[in-house]
Amino acid sequence: MHGEYKPPGGKVVAADVEVADGRLGRVQVSGDFFLEPGDALDRVNAALTGIPVDADTSVITTRVKATLGSDAMLAGFTAGAVATAVRRALVPASAVKHVDPLRRQTRLSRAEIIDTLTDHFRRRYGLTPDAITGGELRAARELARAKFSSSEWTAWVS
Repeated sequence: MHGEYKPPGGKVVAADVEVADGRLGRVQVSGDFFLEPGDALDRVNAALTGIPVDADTSVITTRVKATLGSDAMLAGFTAGAVATAVRRALVPASAVKHVDPLRRQTRLSRAEIIDTLTDHFRRRYGLTPDAITGGELRAARELARAKFSSSEWTAWVS
């Protein structure tokens, strides 16, 4: 999964992550920023490997800062920018757009917000627990491939 963040006045920070058993399995941070000493980025990648996928930006920022220590020189980015890129890699864009503002306003966890929204939809629209059938999944994948991945559609929603 891939996420990017460009802090105001800063450089692009990208994060490519793989998830295994609810934890970051492999992390590769990159970007057009400057970081010294030479092994600092490898240390950051290693330090982020293994943290829970639901770790918020403050946890990730703290981990990056602790890993870099006081001897690191950062230009064009911050530890917080790394954390934001990692979170964006883990969370679909729609969740970042809709759930994260609610998290900041309510100080609830992502899971609590999603549970609250699900309960609201259940009460309002009669949502019932169910499973997606194989036919529904195939139809959804075909619609995503045929319509929502087309250049016409992506140009229209951009």
